[in-house]
Amino acid sequence: MSRESDLYLRDMVPSVWKLPPAMTPSEWVESTVQIPQRVSSRAGYLTYDREPFWREPLNMMADPTVEDIVIACGTQLGKTTLATAAVCWSLEHLQVPTLIVMPSTDMARSFSESRLQPVIEETPELTAMKPSSDHKYKLLEMHLATATINLVGANSPSNISSRPIGLLVLDETDKYPERSRDEAAAIHLALERTKSYPVRKHFICSSPTYPNKAIWAFYLQGDRRSYRMPSPHCIEKTMTFSDLPEYELVKTKSGRIDVSASAKTAVVKCPHTGKPILDGDKYDMLKAGKWVPEDGSGVVRRRRSYQISTLYSLDFTWEEVVTKYLMEKDLPFGTQNFINGWQGLPYDVGMDETIEDMPVGDYGKRHPWPDTEVACRVLCVDVQRDHFWFVCRGLLQDGRIVLVDEGRIDTYEDIESLRERLGVEPDLVGIDCGFNSNEVKAQSAKYGWTCLNGVSERAYFFRQEQGRERIKRVSSPATQEPAYHAGGVMVPVIQWSSQAGQDLLDFYIKGGRWSTAGDVSPDYRVQMKSHKRESKVKKGREIYVWDRIGKTPDHLWDCETMAVVLLDALDLLGASRPRL
Repeated sequence: MSRESDLYLRDMVPSVWKLPPAMTPSEWVESTVQIPQRVSSRAGYLTYDREPFWREPLNMMADPTVEDIVIACGTQLGKTTLATAAVCWSLEHLQVPTLIVMPSTDMARSFSESRLQPVIEETPELTAMKPSSDHKYKLLEMHLATATINLVGANSPSNISSRPIGLLVLDETDKYPERSRDEAAAIHLALERTKSYPVRKHFICSSPTYPNKAIWAFYLQGDRRSYRMPSPHCIEKTMTFSDLPEYELVKTKSGRIDVSASAKTAVVKCPHTGKPILDGDKYDMLKAGKWVPEDGSGVVRRRRSYQISTLYSLDFTWEEVVTKYLMEKDLPFGTQNFINGWQGLPYDVGMDETIEDMPVGDYGKRHPWPDTEVACRVLCVDVQRDHFWFVCRGLLQDGRIVLVDEGRIDTYEDIESLRERLGVEPDLVGIDCGFNSNEVKAQSAKYGWTCLNGVSERAYFFRQEQGRERIKRVSSPATQEPAYHAGGVMVPVIQWSSQAGQDLLDFYIKGGRWSTAGDVSPDYRVQMKSHKRESKVKKGREIYVWDRIGKTPDHLWDCETMAVVLLDALDLLGASRPRL
């Protein structure tokens, strides 16, 4: 080797093998990644001075003991920019194939064009990784020097399942479509693609929608971290911004809510001293805060999960938060929008102030009512693909209709066993035959039950009794229909109007006759607030209809509706029913 070559190698080796500076991912991002003006009003080097709570989740990218980083949060907090930062850090340090999944292909293309590629092109370290050929640098597929980035929509399962990846970014998971008939859900397909990488990362973020949707399930399976800050009035103790600011409801002379005047009374108080916390206190509180896990172990060992609300944002004052809440709550599903988008929490219909609670009686489920007090009991069952929901109601001699039991069971044999245990006559078991009709009718023939078939397009049915005029009723008289799976044995079937049935249930709840036990299940509490009665204009006139609220489960609501329909069909409710 010549002297010149030896000197060259001596100069090059230290620079080639030079150790990278000891920087955390957040430090690297804040010193390297640049945001162009067309992406954000805060152009320049990306900084988390106003959102210090994002540093820890980003730093988990460098922790080999952490595989899943889950973020459930409100809107306008920069979670998508955080995901972009995670991808940028990975390009420089992890250098693994990356897959970014958005709710749709159009959203994936828009994210790439308006967020990701502008950041890459604004950051010199990342620009140097771009390929020379434009064919290798497209919106949905970028072949960079250190890694390939693919972007897909959750509505394209075949694109998700076609490649191995080391970094998976799932953004707005609660907006992903449900699983198709032939494919698993997009989330599961994407997670399967990382199995071949021993050191893999899943960056999962979304605003929550419902408790049974993806992001909240991921969050609960982690260590459930909340951002706790010292109170300015009690520094040795911590607090969170989790609840809506307190405010005084101010009304105009006409009785309407004065939103502006009410919002001006907004205040957040220290939970330890009761003193008010000013908008100007938030910056120092955020700077001194830290993430605290609810449960250090978590259900999934290598998962860190974070939840935070828009109340932590320095861009909104307490007055603006309350203004938003008061404006939203009077809109259809406005309460849900505020809870999901601002509080960063899943929506439970019990949170909606416009839905009235059912009267709660001073009794528990399976209360031992004396036989002398009970006129009859009915058991109504909602049929699902592989299980059932049920409600048992007791009609007392004094006219009250009390809840005997409610819940979920697994088999037809369980229904019959429950009927015997609760003391319900076989023909007073009403079972939904709208789904899997032939099998339901066969089981009804076997056990002597009554089939109920809800009809959405009928507003009412006519009943004609001899010597009397026709009257409108919620249900039709029982007819005999063959159970083909039971050799053609005839079973009683009652058709009923789903809208009129819900009106009837609402009538008896508001009238106080239809009460609930004090120890009902959480499922019951949620599902009994799954429908709202709203006005709509049809053919130029206003009508009222019952609409399901989002995707809230409503099986027990259906069971309660069937119970009131069955009691009415058997003329057991007396003459108090409303006119149709």
